[in-house]
Amino acid sequence: MPVSKKQKVDTTVTVPTKKPVEGVAEKPHKQSKDTKDTKEAKITNTTTPTTINKKPVENVIVEKSQKQLKESKESKESKNTNTTTTTVTSKTATITTSKKQTKESVQKLNKTPNSSKVHHCSFSSWLPKPITSICYNQDNNLIAVSRQESPIEIWIKNDQELILLKTLGGSKFDLPIISTIWLNKTLLLSTFENKFVIWDISSYSIKQELNSIGTVRGVSFNRLLNLLAVCTHDSNVRLYNFKLDENEIEYQSSFPSISDSKINTIQWASDQKTILVGCTSQLVVFKVDSLRSSLNITTDNIVSLTSLNDDTVACGFTNGFISIIDIKFGSIIQDFRNLHAPVRSIKVNKKGDQFFASGDEATIVSYNKSNGLNNNNNNKWAFSGQHRRDSHDIKCLEITNTHLISGGNSTQMIFYDLSNFSSLSNTNGSTSNYFRCKSLPLSNTIAITSSTSSSPILLIESARYQINIWQLGSTNENNDSIDLPNGTHFNLSQKTKKLLQFESKNDQNIDNVDISNNGEYFCFSTRLETKLYSIQKKQENNIIIKKIELPEQVQSSNIAKFSKDSKSLILGKSCDEIYQLNLETNQVKIVYKKEENKEEEDNNNNNNNKIKNIVLMKVDNNNNNLAVVDSMNQVLVYKINNNSKEVPTKLPNLNSIPTELFFSTSSESSLYIGTIDSVLLFDTKSLKIKSSKKLQSNKSVKFITENPNNSNELLIWSQNEQFKVNKDLSNDQLVKAGSSFTEVIFASQSGNQGDLVLLDLSFIDKVLPKLPEAIKLKKFGGSN
Repeated sequence: MPVSKKQKVDTTVTVPTKKPVEGVAEKPHKQSKDTKDTKEAKITNTTTPTTINKKPVENVIVEKSQKQLKESKESKESKNTNTTTTTVTSKTATITTSKKQTKESVQKLNKTPNSSKVHHCSFSSWLPKPITSICYNQDNNLIAVSRQESPIEIWIKNDQELILLKTLGGSKFDLPIISTIWLNKTLLLSTFENKFVIWDISSYSIKQELNSIGTVRGVSFNRLLNLLAVCTHDSNVRLYNFKLDENEIEYQSSFPSISDSKINTIQWASDQKTILVGCTSQLVVFKVDSLRSSLNITTDNIVSLTSLNDDTVACGFTNGFISIIDIKFGSIIQDFRNLHAPVRSIKVNKKGDQFFASGDEATIVSYNKSNGLNNNNNNKWAFSGQHRRDSHDIKCLEITNTHLISGGNSTQMIFYDLSNFSSLSNTNGSTSNYFRCKSLPLSNTIAITSSTSSSPILLIESARYQINIWQLGSTNENNDSIDLPNGTHFNLSQKTKKLLQFESKNDQNIDNVDISNNGEYFCFSTRLETKLYSIQKKQENNIIIKKIELPEQVQSSNIAKFSKDSKSLILGKSCDEIYQLNLETNQVKIVYKKEENKEEEDNNNNNNNKIKNIVLMKVDNNNNNLAVVDSMNQVLVYKINNNSKEVPTKLPNLNSIPTELFFSTSSESSLYIGTIDSVLLFDTKSLKIKSSKKLQSNKSVKFITENPNNSNELLIWSQNEQFKVNKDLSNDQLVKAGSSFTEVIFASQSGNQGDLVLLDLSFIDKVLPKLPEAIKLKKFGGSN
């Protein structure tokens, strides 16, 4: 029977024993409108359970309906164009499922004597938000991104790939972030309409929070004078001094108020002694030494500007015009009309011979300095090219050493090659001169329980201050004896259900969630505290949760992880303070706590005195070892039952940034560390790195799981590809899977049974339909 829009489909794949999984790639499918989130999901069984025999037949396309199954046996090829295809390479097996399929599919991988299931889930409450500002840190190669909602994302650039390291802040009641500015190598300033927040990236902690004077409209930082220029809604410009010794800002002075005009934007001029202020009807030039305006130029409504040199400035207007204005004499040198909507951002390259502009449309334009023979042409510019790679309005631009970055309503960052922006491809013509970076959630915001024969897998996920708990589906393989080929999908005999939709009463956004393997507890953490709840199943379709009051000693923990036996909870305040909570007795035991009389011996080393917050935490399968990654990108291993108060083992410098930790289920002492370009094997007994392996094309490791079809292999999950490698990393090189999942945001194995859970987020099907419509423009008059 055909699959309806309301069905949640689970399919099962049979793969011969000893054949390694080579990967899966699935095109996105449309999500049904009937599967919206509700506070308590009430799911009705709408399909008859379907199960399929496991006799291997190769090279057959299988459809969902019985009629299509019959046709596939006869023709071995389907001509139905309304399907999406999933390919699993065991020898050659192609599986086709209807586009109407929603939520979850299960593939079964045959093992001896048991079977492993791969749950491919397409639901997620997390969605990326439009980008409001982008700021590049050249010293650390970091990119700070702010979005419409207040969390800040910290990314690191690795070739043509971006890796999300951490999200900072976020509160229910915070106003949108106006801009982000790197004050120095490790300090990041985020500006709201009503306050300034300085973050220390070396510890991922707040260094200062200062209320603003007036409603902020724009800011600009002068690194030479260490002055922050701030324009406010009351038409005032104020200066804040950045104190290097204290790493804080303080109010210093103000300029006279601007009359008869509202301020929109502000920038320091190239000479570092002049401030340019763009208003609704004029351009105002302030001199810092006199705290007075030196020039007022009547213009249209300026919404963006940037200094091109000591004498000229490029201004963007609400009508799409870009004007080059001489601030020495107050005259307009040139006008350009290549954009048709408000120009929100203008950026000039470091050489000062090319600038870029964009705004409330999907087009970016570039202008090059004219190479005149006489000095009179030095301030002349010419249109040099444009790109329309985005689908929605562009709100901000940023320039790195090699790329121009754009961001806006599409939620994606797009990187353009600066060296040949005007071309459609790179110099060799073989590759495109741009690439995209999609937003991703951190893996700490998703967790699963262990799979057992008596209870299905539970999946917990968080988005901002909301938590959802899902019960994954299962399949009954003994209900039917239809002879279907190797690598077929099965319908769910038990549907996927949303058991809980829960909103935290905390002001801060949720940074970490976890659920115990037995499904009886879950916890979540913000940057200020951790909350613990018990789970009781009331009926088939819903659950009851009860808050458990944590001992005061551990309430302020900012990360927590359950032990594998579900008997204890590991809580961390920082790398110097970690506790273990017994869930049965509610008693707290110290795993590690630095004693006050054992402060760092080298007081001259400032890094040693800083708090190092925990970014990632994993517990081994025997509950003996705890591995963490701290804010300084160091990996440490703790003994959980640390009766002798041993200090943690700090791994040697990896010469790379760790992104994932994984304890092997087959070896008690094997800890795998995924980095931005390789995977390493660390032995927790000998305390040595035994081997390492580089990923192809320097791909970063997102997730590590065991190969459910080969107990001697690991699956390494990168951004868009999967690789196979022996557990001892003895391969000459990683073996790329035959096909891939390309939009996976979470991959993990459920307990020791080998079941895999994959969660993907289709940009086309799930993100794009929820974005605001792009502005449509129509010209009237003129030649065709």
